[in-house]
Amino acid sequence: MKKHIVAVSLSAALLAGCGESQEEAAPVDAAPEVDLAAGTGPYLVSYADGTETLNFASEDGTEYSGATPGPEHGTWSMIDGRACLDPPGDAEDGSPNVTCVTSGEVADDGSWTVMPDGAEESATIRRLDDGPAGELGVGSYLIDFADGTQALGVWSESGDAYVTFEPSTGSCRVVDGQRCTTAGDGTESCGAPTGEMAEDGSFTAEDEANGSFTVRML
Repeated sequence: MKKHIVAVSLSAALLAGCGESQEEAAPVDAAPEVDLAAGTGPYLVSYADGTETLNFASEDGTEYSGATPGPEHGTWSMIDGRACLDPPGDAEDGSPNVTCVTSGEVADDGSWTVMPDGAEESATIRRLDDGPAGELGVGSYLIDFADGTQALGVWSESGDAYVTFEPSTGSCRVVDGQRCTTAGDGTESCGAPTGEMAEDGSFTAEDEANGSFTVRML
C-alpha cells in the first residue's frame, strides 16, 4: 500500500504544474527540484526491489496509478492505418501476439469505442492528455472494459506501450517543493526529488515510506 501511495506522489518534469494555484506556483528562479515535483503527464516509478508503477498526473491535480504487470513492456505501431499492440511475450502457440483495434465514433464527452480483433465486446477509451479524441497513437488513455474493469495505458513516441490494470484515482499538490498525494482512501504521502533530470527523462526521488526510487517521464 505504501508503494501505491508514493507511486502517485511524484511525476516527471518539465510539464505543467500539478494542481498548483497561481499563489502556490514556484518562482521562475526556483531550484530545478521544485519543477520536478510539480510536473504532470505520464511517468513510471521504479523501486529498489524491481517493481514498477505506471502513473498519470493531470493539470487539475488528479492522478491515476497502478502496478505494471512486469518489468517488460509492450510495443505499439500503426499497421494498415490501424493501431496495433504487441504485449510482452508470444502467444501460446509461439506466434506473435499482436492485436489491432478498430475505433468507433467519438461521443460528446470525447470518449470512443475500440474493438480489438477477435474480441466479443468493445471497450470505451478516452484520452487523459490533450491529443485528438478518436485517434490512437502517442498519448495516455483511460480504458473501461465491458466487464467493469479499467486500465491506464501510455503509448510513447519511441513505440513502447505501458499498461496498468485497475488503476486507483488520487489527487496531488505541491507543498514546499514536495509532491504530496492523497490516495482514494484519504491517506496522504509526500516525497521530494533528490536529483536533476537525466537525459533519459529520469530523476531520483525519496520519501519516508520507500526511501530512494527513480521517476521517469514517458
